[in-house]
Amino acid sequence: MSTYLITGASRGLGLALVYQLARLDVSEVKMVFATLRGQESASLREIAKASPGRIIPIRMDPSNPDSIQKAVETVKSRLDGQGLDFLINNVGVSPLVQGGISNMQGSSSASPSGRTKSGREYIRYNTIGRTQTKQAYSSTTLGSIARSKVYELNPCPAYKITKAALNMMTVQYAQGYAKDGFTFFVLTPGWLKTDLGGPAADLPVETGAEAVIKIVKSANQEQNGRFLNIHVPGWENNKSVYNQYDGKEVPW
Repeated sequence: MSTYLITGASRGLGLALVYQLARLDVSEVKMVFATLRGQESASLREIAKASPGRIIPIRMDPSNPDSIQKAVETVKSRLDGQGLDFLINNVGVSPLVQGGISNMQGSSSASPSGRTKSGREYIRYNTIGRTQTKQAYSSTTLGSIARSKVYELNPCPAYKITKAALNMMTVQYAQGYAKDGFTFFVLTPGWLKTDLGGPAADLPVETGAEAVIKIVKSANQEQNGRFLNIHVPGWENNKSVYNQYDGKEVPW
């Protein structure tokens, strides 16, 4: 029986991951801690209600050390001395910057949603906040330097920069904790039809979540420090230059 912690679980991929795990038998999944910054979504509340004591929503702001520490203490108390088996670090933000990196503000600027964020704030949220939780999993091919030319026209330089930093951070953890038996890796869940991915994305969020869980469940030391792609049958040889979901390793 395994225990999981999933960040960013109130919607999108994080919520779909919680749902996929909740469907598995208790012999496979004992407990899932689902972290969220704000109020529980109705969907997460329903999943937790259907699996009382097994799906546990927890408030946590990944950019706030005090909030992280409180969440850690809550998880420790529920685990009752047992270690956490899997951490799927999914939370992140992706600002759109029309016109490229020259228009990415160093100071605060208003986003289309009305929220104010700066380039430094996105780096703090997507990268530094993840360091404090000690693991990172969910990345994107937009963070691949080798494939940067392919995604040149995507107007989200801060997102690309922070994901590339996240990738290197994961490698450092993989190297630093390899002797202790930990496995750290990043994977791309695909371009999914979420609030972030939009309706024109490649895959339903459920498809991406199912593929992610499959990789995580089968993870071993061979995956340590690697950048993995999900596998979706029929997408291995997609003619688009952007995304092929072939289950292979992604170039850094």
